[in-house]
Amino acid sequence: MIAGLVLAGGESRRMGHDKALISIQGQPAYLHAAQMLANMCKTVFISCRKEQHLTFTSGKCESLNNEAYSLIIEEETKVYTPIYDDLAFANKGPMTGILSWLNHSDIQNSDIEHLIVLGCDYRNMKSEFLENILATGIIANKITCYQNTITGIIDPLVAYYPIEILKKLTAYAESNSSLRLFIESNNPLILPLGQASLTALKSFDV
Repeated sequence: MIAGLVLAGGESRRMGHDKALISIQGQPAYLHAAQMLANMCKTVFISCRKEQHLTFTSGKCESLNNEAYSLIIEEETKVYTPIYDDLAFANKGPMTGILSWLNHSDIQNSDIEHLIVLGCDYRNMKSEFLENILATGIIANKITCYQNTITGIIDPLVAYYPIEILKKLTAYAESNSSLRLFIESNNPLILPLGQASLTALKSFDV
């Protein structure tokens, strides 16, 4: 089974307000990301902190400002599953959300074999980029992600992870907190993005 995981638990310290709530195409950013994943995954999870008090039903929002909105539930709704940050994995950046998901009892007892991860703040992301890494990664059975051809840096928050490889993350995290280095140490498949497509990797912070 293919699952999607939206990473929405960042504290947004540089922005000063929760970037998960910024509106993208009429939706809070985290729900916009969840909707994109729902188009290609059987089930979608949203990783977040409990104190964020997010809504896990699809809908449109009327933005009042960057921190407040009213949610309008659509006629055809989708319900996403929350995964709250586990304190055992605190202070590990994006790895906190993935580790909390990976070590959740419902996940350990599931038949999920493939995971596609998407940070909530990729405002220019397109379905074609997600579909590409998902299809390519499943065929290759490798962690698959994009590389910025200008900086040479890979992006671990728009990535496909085979569960059999991702299971190594828990042991790795005992002494490391870099998700990027975890990917690089597991023989990933790196897909370059040309200059014309690099806007897809721009987050709110860029």
